[in-house]
Amino acid sequence: MNSRKLARKFKQTSITPEESSGILKKIIYTIEIDKGYRDPDITLKSFSTKTKIPQRVISIVINEHLKKNFFEFINYYRVKEAMEILQDPKKNNISILDIGYEVGFNSKSAFNRAFKQFVKITPSEFRKKKNPPPPTVNSKN
Repeated sequence: MNSRKLARKFKQTSITPEESSGILKKIIYTIEIDKGYRDPDITLKSFSTKTKIPQRVISIVINEHLKKNFFEFINYYRVKEAMEILQDPKKNNISILDIGYEVGFNSKSAFNRAFKQFVKITPSEFRKKKNPPPPTVNSKN
């Protein structure tokens, strides 16, 4: 997106494109440190309350910088942690469903769908493979 369009978007929220970079860092820091993505009931509203960043600002910042919506952003972190668990030989006894629940998904189908969106294979296929590429935050269907 060109800087003029970006500036217009941020003008609606009274933040500058420069401030948005700092906000994105705070959003990512909060998600990574608190592991809020593990909460199966996380919403944009609850995350906004926790971070004290308005919902609209969170949404715009994630959309503009990462080209994702809030739930794609959350699912990225869920899938990333699931991949780490699936690759750990000491955790081979944990079922795929339990891993999905542990990282914040509400169902196996939601876990499979999100995992496939980022990694292009199912969690079961991933577990069978060794050293597949990590997901990228900019992955899109």
